[in-house]
Amino acid sequence: MKSKKIQKDRVGLVEVGGSHEECLLTQIRALKAASKEGILVLDEQVAGRSAYLADQADDTRVVLKDMGSNRMIADHIYRMLKVLRPEKVVFNTAQGTIVRNLAFKLRFSRIKCYGIIHTVRKFTESFTQKWISKTIKNYLFLSKDLLQKAGKQRGLKMDYFYPLDFPRMQPLETEKTIVITGGVEERRKDLIGSLSLIKQIGDDGYSFVFLGKSDPENETVQSFKGELAKNGLTNTVTFFDDFVDHKTFDHCLGSASFILPLVHPDTPSAEQYFTNQISGATNLSYAYKVPLLLHEAYADIEEMQAASFYYSIEEFGSQFNRFVADREVKVESMRAREPYSALNQQERYRNFILD
Repeated sequence: MKSKKIQKDRVGLVEVGGSHEECLLTQIRALKAASKEGILVLDEQVAGRSAYLADQADDTRVVLKDMGSNRMIADHIYRMLKVLRPEKVVFNTAQGTIVRNLAFKLRFSRIKCYGIIHTVRKFTESFTQKWISKTIKNYLFLSKDLLQKAGKQRGLKMDYFYPLDFPRMQPLETEKTIVITGGVEERRKDLIGSLSLIKQIGDDGYSFVFLGKSDPENETVQSFKGELAKNGLTNTVTFFDDFVDHKTFDHCLGSASFILPLVHPDTPSAEQYFTNQISGATNLSYAYKVPLLLHEAYADIEEMQAASFYYSIEEFGSQFNRFVADREVKVESMRAREPYSALNQQERYRNFILD
């Protein structure tokens, strides 16, 4: 790659992990505002459900899912980058064997590599990440708190940004809905705890929406629906059987009263979130200016305080009345908070990537 001239105004954005497309629109817009050419390299899964990204990028290249082994995929992307010749490459999910193999190939190239890290644990427990970091020496976290938890890493430059750009985001009338981002899943959500919350305000006219695919054939989904039926709460909760399209996703969030991450201490959800990674619900809250309902155990995380109401599971019903009364004041506070501005976060991104 040394023999070919690097295109200095071109930045490649690589996502071949099958997820995290929600982080890309902010990056594309940030680069476009700086008159940089943003080139997307996406796996087939992400590209198939994210046409809105291709509409805003300068070019999009799709990596087919039947291309072969991870090593073959890495070889293919490397050849692609030799043709595109970007000055910089940002790995939107900077982990895994494909990224490791590609990082090894790029180690002595003129391309400067950056990565977005989604899990703090990668720096403490992953041998693969140590190899990746021989090439990627510049990392962005999705949370200030997680950046602080990671601590200083020798030889690495690290910062954070919030990806707050989402397609459409049309202002809507607020409805009496509480959105739980994602589908029904025990590992990421305290489903048992959610039953208590739903029971306590089930007569207040508020409905809960699991905004993600909840496969009706899945045993956990069936069991959870059974518990709702036993308690007469079936009509209080909405589920989606398939992937939620962007228009529906945007409408549900844009009209929601609150967003509920459903993360509670001493449950598998707490092992997943706010310790090693951030819940996607937080950046959606900042972006849509919809307040979070958070367990009081997380009240010390400063960056979420301006967006959050804090509850205990036992007192949720009585506390919720106060949340409803104070909601508009909270929303105005969120609108006034500079770090919750999409343009502010685009600037943070540019300051790091275009150093």
